[in-house]
Order: sequence, then structure tokens, then C-alpha cells
Amino acid sequence: MQRIIQDVNNMVTEENSSGCFRFHVCDIRTTVGHLKPHKRDGCIDLSSDQIVNACDELYIHITLLFNAILVHGAAR
Repeated sequence: MQRIIQDVNNMVTEENSSGCFRFHVCDIRTTVGHLKPHKRDGCIDLSSDQIVNACDELYIHITLLFNAILVHGAAR
């Protein structure tokens, strides 16, 4: 676990120093493709199918969100 944390810290430090960001739309699209189908959230009735079948604009927004979290170092 410590090695994973160190790898992530190294990637974030290297990427931020060069002005490039770590996440790309293709990363998000690939990750979403690994979601299990028909999974639901009991509170707000969100389904994994809605995310898997979403348009590319959602993946762009998720990418921007993750990059902003990396740049600013906070997720609230």
C-alpha cells in the first residue's frame, strides 16, 4: 500500500511540475467501462448503467473534475 501511495505522489509531483495533468478522457472512459452493470445507489437512484451509457461530455467533465482535484489538492 505504501508503494502505491508513493507512486501516486511521484506522478502528481512530476505532472504538476511540467504543467501537464494526469487524467485524460480515455482514462475515464476505460475506467467507466469496468463498472459492473445494473448497480444502483439506494439514496439518489443513480445507476452504473447511466454512467456507462452517458455521452462523451460527461467523461470530459469528470476528467476536468479529477484534474482540478489533483491541481488544488482537495476534494470536498
